[in-house]
Amino acid sequence: PLSLAANRRPRAVVGTTASLASPALYTTALRSSSENYSHNSTHNSMTTSPSSSFSTTSTISTAPAVRIRPSIVLLGDSITEYAFGVEGALLGWATLLAAAYTRRADVLNRGFSGYNTDMCVNLLLPNIFPKMTSTSSSIAGDTTALPPSNVLFVTIFFGANDAAVPGESQHVPVERYQDNLRTTIRHIRESLQRSQPNTVVPILLITPPPFDG
Repeated sequence: PLSLAANRRPRAVVGTTASLASPALYTTALRSSSENYSHNSTHNSMTTSPSSSFSTTSTISTAPAVRIRPSIVLLGDSITEYAFGVEGALLGWATLLAAAYTRRADVLNRGFSGYNTDMCVNLLLPNIFPKMTSTSSSIAGDTTALPPSNVLFVTIFFGANDAAVPGESQHVPVERYQDNLRTTIRHIRESLQRSQPNTVVPILLITPPPFDG
């Protein structure tokens, strides 16, 4: 009788956190699984009856290349941070975006509750979109900060906290708000030019909710 093992498909590799974070390790795991299956399939084909009409000699010689999907970076305040939905809500706008780009791009949420454009320029940009590739990161212990690579597009969604009434700590005057947005766009473009030269990455500005002062 035909051995069931000969027709068994290769088992999926369940990667650990380390393997998923490293494409090289993940590729090695895939190749190892393929080689083990190839060996077992060949061994089983030698014990199968020659009269069998099923082919049991197919092997997998090499693992398929791991394709890294492009990234969609969402930069903003709490409206971005909770864009995948909050307790009691079924979904948010980032959920819909991720669903629309399923298997085509990965959505990276870089929203920070309470942040305004001053904080974006001074705190977020140097760490999320660093311009240097050495030890320039201000994150403690991080000496390998690199700008995101293979970015499909970036969204910028600030303004709700900037529009706090004058005297509040989050308030940013309209003129400085405009300057901060220009600085943010310029900084992101310069950063991505290091990782994606000769590519103009679209940057989408999302207007803040209506505010009646």
